[in-house]
Amino acid sequence: DEISYAKDEQKGPFIVFLDNMELTGMMKFRYGRLQALNASQFDRMDALLDILSETQTLSNCRDAVHHSAVQQGVTSSLNIKEVQKWSQQGEELYFGREYEKAMKLFAKAAEQGLAVAQHNLAMCYFNGHVVKNETLAVKWLRQAAEQGFDKSQHELAYCYSRGEGVSRDPIEMVKWWKKAAEQGYAPAQACLAACYEYGSGVARDETEAAKWHRKAAKQGLGGSQVWLKERNLAW
Repeated sequence: DEISYAKDEQKGPFIVFLDNMELTGMMKFRYGRLQALNASQFDRMDALLDILSETQTLSNCRDAVHHSAVQQGVTSSLNIKEVQKWSQQGEELYFGREYEKAMKLFAKAAEQGLAVAQHNLAMCYFNGHVVKNETLAVKWLRQAAEQGFDKSQHELAYCYSRGEGVSRDPIEMVKWWKKAAEQGYAPAQACLAACYEYGSGVARDETEAAKWHRKAAKQGLGGSQVWLKERNLAW
């Protein structure tokens, strides 16, 4: 049942899926080099996931900071706005490449239970700008994921698919992708669709694959739109 990454040089549907992921700027440049070199499916997927993990560390998290901190698990007697402020300041420092200072602020907010800060701290540990520690990264991802933070659920599933900070576990992988997908997180919907298509952690089911690709496609995810278009399926 473990997820399989065949080193197939022929361009198949999964390569098309990867090639049509919506990338911008440096992401597109880095992945484009692999396309030009006709890299294998394994190498392209590996590199693309690494690129996405790095460049999306804090993407779309600004909106999440403005969600109710109570819902994100803040239990301290500290003022909720103060905890959110630490997280926001951490983001500003991170984007200014002051990674060590950013991590300290993320850690302060994460320890108070702020899910978005837990997620950002986890991704800092994964990216290794200050120190790389996959075990700590998974610890913080799990705390945010268990609070229902969709991006952390998605990243945790990715960890189980690759065996980063945890042992590979296709059942856990599908479990967390499904949780994020059910919340409407498009990248997780596409990944869950791929699990159903290739029978990774679940029984193969083209109907379920189409269902989840359709949900992602409706949100504008290019890879899912291509997948459906190739099968003459509407979204």
